[in-house]
Amino acid sequence: MEVQLFKLSKQSDKKLLVDFLNETPSDKIVDTIKAKLNDLHATNDIDTVLLLRSILVGSPVEGGQESLKRRHLLLECIIEWLSIDNTDDIERSKQASSIVNLVLPEIESLPSELLYAAGLKIIEVIKQSKQVHLRLLDIFTKIWNALSAANEITELNDLFDGLINANWNIQSVVGICSAINEMELSDKQLEQCIKYMTKKLYDVDMDGVPPFIYQLLLISRKGHKKKILGGILEYFSQVANGNDDISAEGTTMLHISFAIKQDQDLGNELVKIMKNSKMNQLDIFSIATLLSVARIHRLQDTVLDLLKSSIISAFKDNEKYLQYNWITKYSISDSSKLSSTLLEIADKSASGWDQVIQSLTQLSFVLIDTVSSQGSFFASNSIRSRTSGEVSNANSNVANLAIAILARLFKYHDIVRSEILEQITSRIVTRSSSASDFIKLLEIIIREHPHTVEKYLNMVC
Repeated sequence: MEVQLFKLSKQSDKKLLVDFLNETPSDKIVDTIKAKLNDLHATNDIDTVLLLRSILVGSPVEGGQESLKRRHLLLECIIEWLSIDNTDDIERSKQASSIVNLVLPEIESLPSELLYAAGLKIIEVIKQSKQVHLRLLDIFTKIWNALSAANEITELNDLFDGLINANWNIQSVVGICSAINEMELSDKQLEQCIKYMTKKLYDVDMDGVPPFIYQLLLISRKGHKKKILGGILEYFSQVANGNDDISAEGTTMLHISFAIKQDQDLGNELVKIMKNSKMNQLDIFSIATLLSVARIHRLQDTVLDLLKSSIISAFKDNEKYLQYNWITKYSISDSSKLSSTLLEIADKSASGWDQVIQSLTQLSFVLIDTVSSQGSFFASNSIRSRTSGEVSNANSNVANLAIAILARLFKYHDIVRSEILEQITSRIVTRSSSASDFIKLLEIIIREHPHTVEKYLNMVC
């Protein structure tokens, strides 16, 4: 049959092809289509795509119910063929791509009831919780948008309920997210999708988290930015806590930074979330994400000011708590948690979090300069250390934290050593109010890294 079909498709009079298909039983056409879909080597010198095109040409849209039925049968055969998981077969994947590219422009020609039936068939595949071919999702997206354009609300709701209630295969999550991003959704549907996807994050292997989050960030352009960012931050605060997660966390930070470069509102939403959530201000991933975002020029001052204010405020609050010993017995101060978090970020910057280095360095400079310029505001509450004799108050503790961070960054990263030494020299030469703190930093650097400092002697002598 395929040889005859191919010959007729070459005739100038297409009516012969239409008549031939009209006279051929549907089951025979289906058998031919199925056999040809599995033909990866152009048997009888007839390419699969050419044969399928012949059926489309012989089934014109204006040809009545018979033609539309054949188009629908062709689409269902392709859906069934794509439902078989052979994604590792390169030849089959190439053929699948060519076939889907052929039928995508033809989908809109089908009436709504046939589109709905085809959409349900794809939903049934997704419900089986097996890996779904990505090109099958392309077909579903096209069907959805065609029904949306026709304003078929009932059919869309049925398809959506099937999609959102299905247990997505973990290997297909990213592909389904990408498909959802291409679908025309109502605000309520979008919100439901985001809620489902942020929950699904917890089922995905850590290696699959960054590409999944990348798709979520793309979807954030449609709306509900707060829910998406909040879900991402909450996920990492609960799940990511081991060395194996550092790479995934770092990649996710880069995805968030890139998304915020493209979408100013997304950056503003992140800052709002951090301002309004004390827990996020103490969370290592959240703070590291802010530091990564601070590399974006328009957000640099906003982010550094937010972090500076949070840190100084935590140390001031801690100083007040120290006046009431009974409180310290039952609660670890936020300043202690913040100190541990920032020092851990400095350590992780040596394990792949390169994107935080520059911002963390700048934040440390800002902290030292800010608290030193405040003078003796807390002098009345100052406590002198029994061992060193140094004054201990909120400002001095903030400065000591910043010094410790800079010392670690100097140890780990050649890229900031020159800048750190330049800032030390500048403060000392200009007799800045922060000079004593920078001298302390210089002392630590020379004592702990004498050989490293040798190449920079011309800067400090």
